Amino acid sequence: MTAAASGWDGRSRAPLRVALATVVLFDVGLVALFVARNPPDARSRSLAPSWLIALGGHPLRTACVALVAAVALVSFARGRAIVSSAFVALASLAVLNESLAALVGGPMRFLYFGGACLLGWTVGYAASRAATQVGVPARDERVAERTTLAVLAAAYVNAAVSKIGESGFHWFEPRHLQFVVLGHHNFADESWVGRFAHLVVGSDTLAAALSGATLVIQLGAPLLLVGMRSRFAWSLLLLGFHLNVLLLAHILFLQSMLLLVAFCWPWGRWLSRWVPARDDGSASEPVSPAPRERGVLRVSAAIVAVAVVAAWTLPIRGYTRSHHVGERPSVHARTPERAPPAPWADPRIPRSRVTEPSASLRAPLGNLAAGDEIAGYRVLGVGVLRDERTVVVALARGDVRWTIRLTARGARSESAPRSTDRWDVFYDRAWSGDLSPSDRDRVLDEFAARARANAMGAPVTF
Repeated sequence: MTAAASGWDGRSRAPLRVALATVVLFDVGLVALFVARNPPDARSRSLAPSWLIALGGHPLRTACVALVAAVALVSFARGRAIVSSAFVALASLAVLNESLAALVGGPMRFLYFGGACLLGWTVGYAASRAATQVGVPARDERVAERTTLAVLAAAYVNAAVSKIGESGFHWFEPRHLQFVVLGHHNFADESWVGRFAHLVVGSDTLAAALSGATLVIQLGAPLLLVGMRSRFAWSLLLLGFHLNVLLLAHILFLQSMLLLVAFCWPWGRWLSRWVPARDDGSASEPVSPAPRERGVLRVSAAIVAVAVVAAWTLPIRGYTRSHHVGERPSVHARTPERAPPAPWADPRIPRSRVTEPSASLRAPLGNLAAGDEIAGYRVLGVGVLRDERTVVVALARGDVRWTIRLTARGARSESAPRSTDRWDVFYDRAWSGDLSPSDRDRVLDEFAARARANAMGAPVTF
């Protein structure tokens, strides 16, 4: 068993460490900013520990956690105490991410790649040392590079499997992608991006082909582990996938794109044209390749097994699952004492805050009213939260109850799942039942499409 060649063979992998630390440091700063800007409210999880909730809306507390992570990442990038530095950074990032998930009702997917790859590097590095009981940095970092690539590939495969499990063959239906495009584009846009969006919406064949290509490219991510040529070629396909998502859905996975460029392009080989490679010390490894790699596999398998057992037997699994299912109202919400809700009202929103929307606020939704249906859901009611300058629409189907929120474009600091020229479309977690991601996305797309189709000339006023 031999490892596939790397462009960094014969060279120090310090640039890879620096690139990885930089991506994770960017995540730390971003999530710290989100936590500092989001005090506890009705979205906050009632099952979350109070110390996680306490970080919300407190820049000083959040900055202290971020500073610990930053110092650890600098130490990791410089190659000092790699394993312990990485674990301190991961623990700090986990606290910030879990605090954000507890505050806003769930995790943010684009913050996943950096921490996952740092964990991959750390496990590979530690497993290599544990398997041989002899520290050879060049050898250990070569293994760390491979495990990081494995984690990166697994993240894409996981995304594809999730799509298949959630939608099955319906994923290939052109309507799915076309609704997404309709929810994100102004069709008065005559730029080349707008024309591309027009083309996708107008061609079922192209929409279905792009949906199918997404699955093929993501499922083929393990080719990143085969060799330099296949790694570089497949990274270009994955970058093309990300570019397509950016153009059609306005979603930028910057961190994953940077990691693809850093780890999958043969930078070491290209640098050799100008700077000759030096012996990195791996030639003097005291252990033959086959036993060493078998030892790394055994240690890695043991670590993964312990992590899986812990995740499924400890209360962690139940808590993280609560991010995706209905939950009782938060005990951390800073809201007045709840009045008896109207028949349509989200019980997390006090009735005293809800007023009737004016005709100018109903018009962008096609005069949607209680009893109407939208994307398979019955409208329980439409109201306005004047203090938040927000239109709320309560929806129901079966035992699922949840709420859509529409605000003037840019009124909230966080990025909206869907936007039009005048509106941002947000959603609250279901207060009853289990809302599937495919249903959620379909409804968001329909609301955005309605807001765009019924856009009025006057600005949004509350």
